[in-house]
Amino acid sequence: MSNQLLKENLDIIREYHPLLDAMFQSENISVRADIQVGIEEVCDKKVLFARMGEETFQLDTLYDSNELVNLWFDHLGKIYLNAKLLIFGLGNGMFVRKLLECTSEDVRVIVYEPNLQILSKVIEEFDLTDILRNQRLLLIVEGMNNNTIEENYYGELNYTDLETFIYRSYLNYNRLYQNEYFAYMEALQNVCSSINSTQDVIGRYGEIYYQNTFQNMDFFIKSKSLQNLYQLLPKDVPAIIVAAGPSLDKNVTELKKAKGKAFIVAVDTALTPLIKSGIIPDICISIDGKKQTWHFKDPATHEIPLVCYLLSHAQILKEHTAEKFFLNDINHHVQHFLSGKNKVLPIISSGGSVANDAFSLVQLLGFTTIILIGQDLALTGNKSHADATLCGQLKWTADRFDDLIEVEGIDGKPVLSKGEYRLYCRWFEEQIRKYPELKVIDATEGGAKIHGTLIQTLSETIEEECKKEVDFQNIIARTQDYFSDEEKTDFIQYLLKLPEEMETALKDVKKGIADYIRMQEIVYKDKYRGNELKKLFQETSQIGERLEANPALDYVRNRIQQQTTDLLKTIYMTEEDERSELLAGCQKGIQYLKIMEQDLIKVIPDIRAKLERYKNE
Repeated sequence: MSNQLLKENLDIIREYHPLLDAMFQSENISVRADIQVGIEEVCDKKVLFARMGEETFQLDTLYDSNELVNLWFDHLGKIYLNAKLLIFGLGNGMFVRKLLECTSEDVRVIVYEPNLQILSKVIEEFDLTDILRNQRLLLIVEGMNNNTIEENYYGELNYTDLETFIYRSYLNYNRLYQNEYFAYMEALQNVCSSINSTQDVIGRYGEIYYQNTFQNMDFFIKSKSLQNLYQLLPKDVPAIIVAAGPSLDKNVTELKKAKGKAFIVAVDTALTPLIKSGIIPDICISIDGKKQTWHFKDPATHEIPLVCYLLSHAQILKEHTAEKFFLNDINHHVQHFLSGKNKVLPIISSGGSVANDAFSLVQLLGFTTIILIGQDLALTGNKSHADATLCGQLKWTADRFDDLIEVEGIDGKPVLSKGEYRLYCRWFEEQIRKYPELKVIDATEGGAKIHGTLIQTLSETIEEECKKEVDFQNIIARTQDYFSDEEKTDFIQYLLKLPEEMETALKDVKKGIADYIRMQEIVYKDKYRGNELKKLFQETSQIGERLEANPALDYVRNRIQQQTTDLLKTIYMTEEDERSELLAGCQKGIQYLKIMEQDLIKVIPDIRAKLERYKNE
């Protein structure tokens, strides 16, 4: 072992990978007791290996490593522009070093190390300083942050990566860390599915979300602060999340005993059965911009404090008269203003259902005892929802669905469910594993088993957990506004500049189209090796960067998403020869910018008209 080598590696880790450095500084490093890592000297060469039980796993060849690395690299296939290369395991760094040496500067390498054990040995024996200081490397080590694998990759992959990213395992890592590898691959599949789903939803509903956002601006400006609500709420009482599963019919009336002794959060679908049973929740959550307004048909729902998004259904917010609290739906234009004011609009983790969102909400508000009811995640009694809901009244039964599966029920016996419900269930289980300080009680009294929860009846749960009286209505009424009066004025002025910002963007778009057309002409004449093409390429790149960085264009990007989906999927895919690649790149650039140009021409006067009401404020 070279103390000098270890010191040099650790110095680079400290400078470039502070979260990893914190892991090495910690005394609680998690290792696999069944795995031993070592170095074997073979013909003056250090060979990394690991033993698990009676089996030895070579983590390098005994012979010429260059031959192995070159063969591995050649089998990667074509590496496209801006590709993401995902590697399971760093090992001794030889594969990552090859990637960084032999790919262009636009290519990014993302390594997931399932355990610190091997890396701890490697930094003692191998010089990784060149790899670790490379800005194109992202090294994610299990336990380095509090994120799940999915959460780490959601921020790194986007829709344009899905056709071009490459994933591989380091030599024998997939055998040595078999369970971790399966979890890693499942996480990548979940991320890709989620990105595709989000792209599809925004593509189909981008126009609806756009209309909702501008109609809801008034309510956002006058909204209340979730951060202040967190400060006011007691933390020694439980939160109850009421979903609308079929088992809600069994115990909904029991919930009356918890009123004023637990913070009751209802998902929008559960409002009707609650109100019919004489129960008014302390707050409800509705985030879906295309949600059925039927759930809010009872006037009593309008007086229940609401947690929502800017893109939530505008008609629901318009008829609603109580306090409104907004969550961050990643509207980059709004976020740009908030960042300038050092204001935080909370972002919550979502597993895809509004009940998942409600779970994240009560965590955000500081509750550590969380009680679930109506959270069947199964077709209990051959029903999808409680009787009083819209789906319940429509008698939605199992024969309506084509993705039926069997899962473990709360009593250990199989129950009928759906693939979609299983994803929601796994999200709950992941959150429970991730936050061991949470006490999660499943008082649904039916449906699928959510591993990690305590399974109890609602009656015994209320008796054990709901003992302290709290006036939640008074607390919510005392919650401060999200914006100060000065911030409200500043935000309105910021909104009024939006048409002007879009006019500037439109000029860039028109210039970009003209540049791409001129580039096409040059390529057709086979004069593409001259300075004019290089200059035009630099100009279009700068225009692209400005458009990408312009938060105002988020509204347009969402509106045109359906038209640009297939184009974006292949945007970085290259052709076989330089001339064809240049022509294809120009054509894609023209197509995309013309779609954006057409929408900007429509949307600028529309937004100007929508903002007219603020001109005298």
